[in-house]
Amino acid sequence: MLSYEICKKLKEAGFPQKLFVVNGEKPSLLELIKECGDSFVYLRRDGENKWWARGNNGEYQTPEEAVANLYLKLKSNEKEKN
Repeated sequence: MLSYEICKKLKEAGFPQKLFVVNGEKPSLLELIKECGDSFVYLRRDGENKWWARGNNGEYQTPEEAVANLYLKLKSNEKEKN
């Protein structure tokens, strides 16, 4: 499950509002992956039950957190290029 803080960061980064917090719901893993586009390569869980999405260097408790942080990193990189 995504924390309030991650959801707030997603909103600030421009995550599509039609996919975001509709009737109290948070983006699904599939929606997060779709928004990462071709930059999403894989998601894996290690032996310590931490989740990793290719493109970030953090470890997370859920796959949703891993992909949400990948999305945030991609958006941050886009802003730095512009």
